[in-house]
Amino acid sequence: MREKTIKEGKTLRKHCLGSTVVEAIVALVIFATFIAGATRVILAHSQLSDKARAHYTAINLAKNHVEQVRNMRRADYAQILAMTENGVQVNDDGVPDSANGKFRRTTTITESTNNIYRLEIEVMVEIKNPITLAFEGENEHVKSYMAHLL
Repeated sequence: MREKTIKEGKTLRKHCLGSTVVEAIVALVIFATFIAGATRVILAHSQLSDKARAHYTAINLAKNHVEQVRNMRRADYAQILAMTENGVQVNDDGVPDSANGKFRRTTTITESTNNIYRLEIEVMVEIKNPITLAFEGENEHVKSYMAHLL
């Protein structure tokens, strides 16, 4: 700030309100820019975290379903082949839920073709896009083999 000296030895301050308002506006713009950037980072982190959680859940759903099939070793062979699914919508726990399921599970069980009693179990879990509420190609696969006991 500028000072002006008067004859009596006292000082007067010349108030420059314009520069203080400009300084305040510049400070507010810098602060708003920082807040906007921080908000974008937080939102991006949140979306990435949700996506990672969905993939983690999908891979666990697939692994659990493979284990359900593998645990049927002593079951009738026809029961094992009946575990085949095609696009069953399931919730976070793997329970069929066509209304609110966030995942779609497809299970394929195929027999080996080279005279070995072996089954190939493949489970694919698709992830529903939370914005469009459609299955748009994001998925997880788990494949396992099982010897068929006669």
